[in-house]
Formats: sequence, C-alpha cells, structure tokens
Amino acid sequence: MRESSKTSGKEDGFTLMEAVLVVMIGGVLVPSILLGLGMSVKGSSEMVAIHRNATIADFALKEKMEEKIGLPYSDSGLDPVSNQSFDIDEPAFSGVYTISYVDEDLNSSVDDVGYKKITVRVSTPGEGSYELKAVVTSWK
Repeated sequence: MRESSKTSGKEDGFTLMEAVLVVMIGGVLVPSILLGLGMSVKGSSEMVAIHRNATIADFALKEKMEEKIGLPYSDSGLDPVSNQSFDIDEPAFSGVYTISYVDEDLNSSVDDVGYKKITVRVSTPGEGSYELKAVVTSWK
C-alpha cells in the first residue's frame, strides 16, 4: 500500500503578511536612503563652494602680498595705512590691507625702526575672511 504524502500547508511564494512587511520596511528605508544621498550631495556642493572661495581668496591674498613685498622699503606704496581696500575680480569678495610700523618684537610702533608689517585680508561670501601677514625690513 502506498502512503500518500501530506503537505504541511505551505506553498511556494509570499503570504500577504510577508508582502505587507516588505512594503512597510521598504517604505521606511527607501526614503531614509534617498534623504541621506540628498544630504551628501548638498554637503558636497557646499564643500565645492567653500573650496572655490578659499582658492579665490588665496590667490588674491598672495597677489596683493607679492605686490607689496616687491616694493623697496622706502617706496610710498609701503607707507603706513589702515584698511586700504583693493579690488578682487569676483563678485561679493572684498579685500583690504594694512601697513604699520612694528618693532623688533613685532609689537606696534609709532616710529619707523626698520620694520613694517603688512596684513592682507580677503572677505568671501558666507564663510568669513582669510588673512596673510608679512614683515619687511629696511635691511639691505
């Protein structure tokens, strides 16, 4: 006599509960993943803008500093001045420089004792400003 095989009642495929569970989990995970990707793209574009602004500021700082350092110590272009503005060929950027007398310890001085401090500052849109300082001497 042959025995008939009984099935346990399970068949291949998903039950309605399994399908609902998959949809619910997917409904929570997919938006979270997409939101995370969107934030990383936004953060990435902000970092690109910050890097671009820093590069422009760096170029402007170095260009103005090289111009001033290249002058002879007694040149009128190195006369003490406070917050003298200069042009930068980018919208929303601004530049200022200051030239002042300092002593051998780099402390402010009213008299010319052979040292001048040059400070160049560039302000960028949004992030603030970048600054570069140098000291020139009357030594030959």
